[in-house]
Amino acid sequence: MKKFLLLLCALLGSVGVWAQETVVVVDGTGTNAPYDTYGTRNTGVSPQTFTSKAASGLAGVVLSAPVIDRATWWDTYCLALRPAATQTDEEVTITAPSGYKIVSISMTLRANSSSYPYIVKFNGSSTEVTGGQDFAFSKSDINATSFSFTINHKQANFDATNKWLGVKSMFIVMKHDNYYDDALAAITDGGTYHISTTIAGTKYYVTTTGKLTSCVADGGSFQFEKVTGGSFETYGYKIKNGSNRFTNAPLNNSKAVLNVNNLSVTTNNDRSDWEAQVLYLNDEGKYAIRACNTASALSSWNDAGRVFWTVDGTTARYSYTPAYIWEIEEPGEPVDVTFNFYYGGNKVHSGVVTMEEGAPASIPASLDYGFCTYSYSPTTITSGITSVDVTTTWNGPFEISEDYASAHWYDMAIRGTWYVTSQNKDEGALKTVNANALGLAEDDYQWAFTGDPWHIKVLNKYEGSTKCFGHPSHTNEGVPEFGTDNYTWAIKKSTSNIANSFLMNVEGTNLSINQYGGAGGSLKFWDSVYNISDPGSAFTVFDVPTDFASFVVDEIAPALEATGYFALTDAVKTPIGYDPAYKTECPFANYKSMKEKLTAVDMTDLSNFVLPETGYYRFKNVYYDTYMGMNASKINGNYAKDTYIDSPVTIVELTKGTDENVGKYSIRIQGKYLQGLSQSNDVPLDDNTPAWFTPTIPTVGTGTFSTTPDGTHTFIHCAGGGNIVGWTKDADASKWVIEDATTIKVSISDAGYATLCVPFPVTIPSGVKAYTVSGINGGLLTLAEISTTIPSGTAVILEGDEGTYTFDIAGEVSPITPNMLVGNFTESSAPVDTYVLQKQGDDVGFYQVVGEAKAISANRAYLNASGAGVKAFFFDQADAIKSVFSGIAEGKIFDLSGRKVAKMQKGKTYIVNGKKVNVK
Repeated sequence: MKKFLLLLCALLGSVGVWAQETVVVVDGTGTNAPYDTYGTRNTGVSPQTFTSKAASGLAGVVLSAPVIDRATWWDTYCLALRPAATQTDEEVTITAPSGYKIVSISMTLRANSSSYPYIVKFNGSSTEVTGGQDFAFSKSDINATSFSFTINHKQANFDATNKWLGVKSMFIVMKHDNYYDDALAAITDGGTYHISTTIAGTKYYVTTTGKLTSCVADGGSFQFEKVTGGSFETYGYKIKNGSNRFTNAPLNNSKAVLNVNNLSVTTNNDRSDWEAQVLYLNDEGKYAIRACNTASALSSWNDAGRVFWTVDGTTARYSYTPAYIWEIEEPGEPVDVTFNFYYGGNKVHSGVVTMEEGAPASIPASLDYGFCTYSYSPTTITSGITSVDVTTTWNGPFEISEDYASAHWYDMAIRGTWYVTSQNKDEGALKTVNANALGLAEDDYQWAFTGDPWHIKVLNKYEGSTKCFGHPSHTNEGVPEFGTDNYTWAIKKSTSNIANSFLMNVEGTNLSINQYGGAGGSLKFWDSVYNISDPGSAFTVFDVPTDFASFVVDEIAPALEATGYFALTDAVKTPIGYDPAYKTECPFANYKSMKEKLTAVDMTDLSNFVLPETGYYRFKNVYYDTYMGMNASKINGNYAKDTYIDSPVTIVELTKGTDENVGKYSIRIQGKYLQGLSQSNDVPLDDNTPAWFTPTIPTVGTGTFSTTPDGTHTFIHCAGGGNIVGWTKDADASKWVIEDATTIKVSISDAGYATLCVPFPVTIPSGVKAYTVSGINGGLLTLAEISTTIPSGTAVILEGDEGTYTFDIAGEVSPITPNMLVGNFTESSAPVDTYVLQKQGDDVGFYQVVGEAKAISANRAYLNASGAGVKAFFFDQADAIKSVFSGIAEGKIFDLSGRKVAKMQKGKTYIVNGKKVNVK
């Protein structure tokens, strides 16, 4: 870990007159606090900073450290260094201001307490520093811009509040770095210069927008004007090009904001006169360039004044590290040079550019469309050179063919997913077609390119060899069309976010083809410099597919292989002619035939799809892959499949409508009918009245449901928290897969008994008996055994060995009455004086609810035997079915909560033979 003691000089104008100075950072030998004598302490920041005054030897020094505090065992103040962690080496770095080097350092340290010593590693040796005496450290002949030492608290039980290392004194001797003076002497005030750097063997010039170019004609010629501040000498330069000049990086939260695209050039020249760039010239003749933003006001010194120019790729940027990479050079004599471009051995293009003698040969951006590489002969513009031969290599996104007969044909798209066909027109203009179009192998979708990199002819296979795609109307919103003239285009590299894209540009203009009106629009001209970056002007090409298997996998197989509800009926599937083998290999003719037939299927005609009948189902959400279900009187859509695949809480009852509701369904879960939905609101429920939902099919195999399908936010939707709300039908969380629900699973514990109540009929599995309670006779409950099917909504007692049993959902049977068991479909409570099934100790029975209502789970039941006069009904194993339940038997003892106890204790009241007994 590093701790930085940063020494910054804000007054670089003064360094030219200083040869060597001693900087007193802390002097604890006096009777006053050092910051009272030598500077001021800023207590409003953490870490705190110490700003020295002129008495310290160097005005403007700032020392940043963790804290400046009072040493209780000294009569004066000192600088305190606190490690950030126990027993961790922490590096303290002292850095000289720009333009200075550190000559020597001497300091005196003492620990707060001898019980808490420090290990100080200074100049290659380690010293244990205690609180008993001062420890002196010094280093001479440093001759570097920074010096470091480490501190480490020796004890493991470090106390960061009170145990610290005190700096009683610190003296730093610095000398001026000649790099600054050398730069001042090398540059003439008011002189004009190029600023350049060499990257990977290529020389790049800074442009007026802060970018880098290899062509001197695109580089900036900058005027260097010396800047002085207050009473100080020159400390930097304005670097100007006309009214534009480089300024410092802008600040955000006191940190420099580095613009990736430029060096923060201002064009309105509204910066203060003193703002400058500071230059350093090393022994190799290379410069480092640093920003500066103040002449005298120390408070204005900030990160923006410490950044250096550097490069990122071929873009000029800022950095906090000086980089000696720049050359400052006077422009050469101007000369007009003709660049002759050769492609395939033939001269195909030329252009005249004003260059400079001595500059490397390189074409300007105006002649470079972005898809070529070049080699030059000669490579340098020497005296007398007026022409350069340029050999061009095409690296574009498509092959330039020799002619129509040997053309390489492509499918061509604009804006990434909209294909261009010569046969789809809107008022004469070509109109783009979505990428899922059928015509990828049709002639009218295929395009080829002939000519040379500056003059590209665009051909269409359907239109034939005598026509090319042209631009007869050179106006904004004009329509390009096919003609017999040899129209050519300038193919330029697009800077949009669409990979490998290009522009069709009319050479020498800002006219380029654009997808007018947005996605799916017609192809027209747009007269704008913004074509270069606009996705609506970005063309891409793709090899024409010969095997359409991948299209079958993406576009056809999902619809034809979908099973279950909302899948296509066999009557619709069979004529389409789909074969799963087409997913591996498929000729275009077969793909086209299937695609056309599938596209022709009317998705709004429900007779084309397999639909659910009246019955019981589960709704699985497409987006979350969870079930819709109900508990605690609330519909949710976040029931995990693996957990609730056999749970009654996810059973959905669908009922097909008749008469005016034909083609619609009512939807009921746990006895509650879903009602019509509205935007973002929870679905309303009703106990008795159904609402009628119309299904729609967004994709084969999935359905959406709404009582008002023409509405916008009225479809059953699973929100992020699982709530079922109203939302749009196109959202995946509004789409549902319907699965048959045929079984539920119910567990019986080691008690051997359970209760059950579900809103649909189920058959009783082998190994389980089911009973209703018809009444009480002679203190005994009268049970009625159900032989095969439990009617819907009927509460029952289940008897069986411990285990989980599968109940099949059955057809409806007649209800069973009377029945003293009360069932519930959602979580609820058994009222006071009713009875709930429990196992207490070894006794299983229905125990009376006393004091307050008792919670019971969904799809369970309680016994309504109020007034029976007993605390519990027990299963009588000996009597078996004839009298399954009996009241409290002779000799059994219960506490006032109805729990059976083995023996009575003093001071408590019990129920014995149905009477209260106080034990004294």
